[in-house]
This record gives sequence, structure tokens and C-alpha cells, in this order.
Amino acid sequence: MPKWMKNRLVIGLVVFFTAMGIWESRKPRFRPMYQQGAALYQQQRYLQALQQFDRAYGVDPNQVAVVVMMGWSNLKLRRYEEARFYFQRAQRLDPRNPEAQLGAAFVAWHTGQRLDGNKAQRLAARFPDDPEVRAMAEAAKKQEAGGRR
Repeated sequence: MPKWMKNRLVIGLVVFFTAMGIWESRKPRFRPMYQQGAALYQQQRYLQALQQFDRAYGVDPNQVAVVVMMGWSNLKLRRYEEARFYFQRAQRLDPRNPEAQLGAAFVAWHTGQRLDGNKAQRLAARFPDDPEVRAMAEAAKKQEAGGRR
């Protein structure tokens, strides 16, 4: 290969990777928006938190932590169908995510759907210090006991 051809190839690669670096560095990042949303959520300012999570979701819709927090924020705002959507999406992205499983169980509980007793008991074991999780597991146990009679 002639020397001028090698130089053009090297220069082209340098230009390409430089352009990609500039492009990537100017893209918005989801992390600051997520952190701001998490702080607002902790302050129980769920609507403002949801707005921050929505911005983060717009940047990276496949970030499981963002999707889960979209679900929790909607759940706190009693927007159960929206919460269900985000928890199901999070479970599709990461089927083993305990927060997504827990959120989906809470949506089912709050909307009067039948709860899977075994799943509820596993969640109660995973989150033993959460009284709401224990209450949900007890409700699931009562549903199952009532269904067997």
C-alpha cells in the first residue's frame, strides 16, 4: 500500500475518533437528572421527582434505575397504570430486579389484583424491615387462604 494511502487512512481514523469523542462528550447524561430526582423523591416531592426522572428517561430510556424510579414516583402519585407500565418495563430490562418486582406487586395490591402468595413471601423475606411489604405479604396470604375454601 502506498505511503500516501496509509497517511490518509490514519488521518481519517483520527478525525473519526475525535469527532466521536466530541459527540459523546456533548451528549446529555442521565446521572445528574437521576440524582436530582432521587433527592426530590426522598423529600417526598414526587411530582418534581417524576419530572427529573422523565428527563433522565428521555436521555437513556433503557437505564433500569431510571425506569424503576419512574414506576415508584407514579405509584406514590397513585398513577397506577403508569406505574405498572414502568415496573413491567423494568422487569423486561432486568427480570431479576427486586425493586421492579416489589413495585409491580405494590401496584397489584393497590389496584385490588390477586397477589402471588409465594412471590409476596419472597419479597417480604428480601425486604424484612419494610412494614408495607409485610402488610402486602399478609394480604396475599389472606387472599390465598380465602381462595382455598
